[in-house]
Order: sequence, then structure tokens, then C-alpha cells
Amino acid sequence: MTRTLLTLLIATAASALAERPVATITSAREFTLSGVRIPATAVSSWPLTVGDVVSNLSSPAVIRFSDNTQVAVGVGSSVKLEAAEGRTLVRLTDGSLNYRAGSTQNVRVYALDQQLDKSDAGARVAGGHVRKGHRNSGDHDGREFESPGPPGKPPGRSQGE
Repeated sequence: MTRTLLTLLIATAASALAERPVATITSAREFTLSGVRIPATAVSSWPLTVGDVVSNLSSPAVIRFSDNTQVAVGVGSSVKLEAAEGRTLVRLTDGSLNYRAGSTQNVRVYALDQQLDKSDAGARVAGGHVRKGHRNSGDHDGREFESPGPPGKPPGRSQGE
């Protein structure tokens, strides 16, 4: 009885400390999320929290935030979600992305350590170098903000939430 109660207490504490989703990601093919392979058939949209790393994209993906900020991430790219000063940061560490700013200033987009602003169409990171302002270099399939899921769905645990 004591062991069961202790296990339940630990599980409750762990779930209380878990981060709340800040965005969702949609991709037609598999990708890696913080070291775990996510098959395309798992769910139509996967929740993302601060600290998550998305990598090994087999096809373009779209990350959507509740303020309608959308980040299109190219094949093979890697991004990390971070937090600073009450804002969510999307940091491109390899590959390419395009983005469209949402209705608030709560999401900031970076290519390595360089912040992108609303005038930037996107960025590419290769070999530790950043090229800002690129748009649809072929790896976004020309549909940078389309996704297989319902449009405008705010972040949640899954599309069925």
C-alpha cells in the first residue's frame, strides 16, 4: 500500500512539473522529437513544449502557436523551443525555415543567435553560418504554411482534443 501511494505521489508530482504545450507540429512523415522517433501515423498533430528539439524531418513540417504564429521547417532541419523573458523562442540550429508572425509578440524566431524580424521571410543555417531572408529554396515544397490538420487549430494535446 505504501509503495503504491509513493508511486502515485511521484507520478502526480512529475505530471505537475510537466510543461504545458506551447505549440503543435504537423508533418506528413516521421521526425525526431527530443531524441524519440515520432512516426507520421502517431497523431495528426503533436504537442510541443519548451525544451523540445525537433530534428530529422523526413518532410516539411509546420509548427503552430496559439497566437497564429506559424513556422514552416524544411526537410532535415532542426529547431529547439526555448523560453526567455516570458516569451517562447524558436531556434533554428540546422536547415531552413520560413515563418509568419502571429498576433502577439510572444513568439520570437532565431537562426542560431540571430533574431529574425517580421520583414525576414525565413532563414537557412548550414555549417554554422546563417543566411537570412531566403524564401522557398525548394525544401518547403512551395506550401510553407499548409498542414494536413485542420487550419487554425490552437495547440493542444492532439487534434482530437
